[in-house]
Amino acid sequence: MSDEGVDCLLKVLNADYISSEGMIALVSIIVMLLIPIAVLTFNKRQEGFPIDNRIVFNEIFMHKYFIALITPISITFLFPQIKLITAILTIILAIISMKVLTNTFKWLIDDKKGLEYFKQEARIEYLRKLRSNKEILSTWSAILSSDNVFSKTGLLEVYLDSERYVKNDDNCWSKDLFWRLLKDNYSKIQYDDIETYKRLVDKTLDYYLKRKIWQEKDGCNIDEMPPEALRQVSQVVLKDAVTSDNGTVKSYLYFDIVNDYLESLNDVQKELFLSIYLDDLFNCFIKNNIDYREKWHGKFFEKIEINNLNIDKPLSSSVFNSYYRNVISRYICRSDNPPDEIARSIDYLTQHVFKEIDPITWFRVISFIVWPYSYDEDLGKNAKNRIISWCQRSRNYGVFGRFDCSVFSTPQVDKKNKQKMIQEKVEADIKKEMEATYKLIVYIFKLSKKEYELYLETIIKLEKQYDNSSLEFERLESLKTIVERLIKLLK
Repeated sequence: MSDEGVDCLLKVLNADYISSEGMIALVSIIVMLLIPIAVLTFNKRQEGFPIDNRIVFNEIFMHKYFIALITPISITFLFPQIKLITAILTIILAIISMKVLTNTFKWLIDDKKGLEYFKQEARIEYLRKLRSNKEILSTWSAILSSDNVFSKTGLLEVYLDSERYVKNDDNCWSKDLFWRLLKDNYSKIQYDDIETYKRLVDKTLDYYLKRKIWQEKDGCNIDEMPPEALRQVSQVVLKDAVTSDNGTVKSYLYFDIVNDYLESLNDVQKELFLSIYLDDLFNCFIKNNIDYREKWHGKFFEKIEINNLNIDKPLSSSVFNSYYRNVISRYICRSDNPPDEIARSIDYLTQHVFKEIDPITWFRVISFIVWPYSYDEDLGKNAKNRIISWCQRSRNYGVFGRFDCSVFSTPQVDKKNKQKMIQEKVEADIKKEMEATYKLIVYIFKLSKKEYELYLETIIKLEKQYDNSSLEFERLESLKTIVERLIKLLK
């Protein structure tokens, strides 16, 4: 700095128009503001919520406003000749100071009474202002990494609102990270209200439709691909709903929301949605110990039940395709058996998806159709290989029929006749179920009559090789009955 500059600065500093009173006032105001901030910042009770210190500076201290005003106010205090500006800025500073003190008082009162009203409002206000990927992800990561804080009122709603500001960048799958945070910490959620829960479920259901539409386009535009972590959230929400105790909000409300969502779609969208969603639904019911009598009911489940009257409807096609992928291809087409608990779940799921069928007959027939065997170009040898492979099979699914409890309370019927009536009804129901089973299988699998006539001829030849009391002969007789029934229905 030149000598002239130094002289000029010294003259300014030694000028008699600098206000010592203004300087004292300025220091007093700064000290007045910093004392409560220090109290809040070092308060041990702040440790309960991981971002409270940030909130103190942003929502209580309002540091951005304070920093923006401190320079011009300092000038006006030190140079009181600028009277109008001094007055205006002093009033603004006084208002901010009063608001800071008021907020500090409310914050401390919450601490003293063990309440969260004002604190929670300040937290939500702070979280709603976050915009950048880095701010949103780092802040919510800090919150969710702590125990028992996500249950605080309003946080789930704010989290869902924040999703629209998260954008995928060149180096990071930000949206995927955002939803993975929720999936990894889902157990900490305590739903604030029904509407927030509906928002979460609707958001997870959107994934399936958007994913299928993205695949139908070309599946190349990564920016348009819905985050896979959102599907993982959906799977967690689904499992939570079907495994929760009956009577909880999640237990009775989830599938009502799914039904409403499905009703909001057109026919094409319904097929696209179900083509992926049912994969997760069926897997969830198969892999968890679920009471079907309590969980499988309501309008949504009525829409995904298949019978001979609705099998030609597009929606039924989506249901069966998912059943084929998740039950037949995954478990029935294998030579080894699934665990017993999975086998029971397969039985129960099949009984509920296909209301008319006899489960035992269903699995006997379908296992023959899809059972793995050694293929041979010679049709006769090929038929023999398939039959022998099926007869040698051992399966632990398809062993439970439907339990039908018929009650007759007519007083005129004696005990002997009543037992006869019950037996006749049971036999009639079994016959009806078996007829529906064969009819449904023939329609679904489009079987060839010529092919099954060859199977029948081969079975008759093989029976001559075994004793009538042998297990092999018994299984061949069972298979012959199946093939004969199918031939009668085939054209």
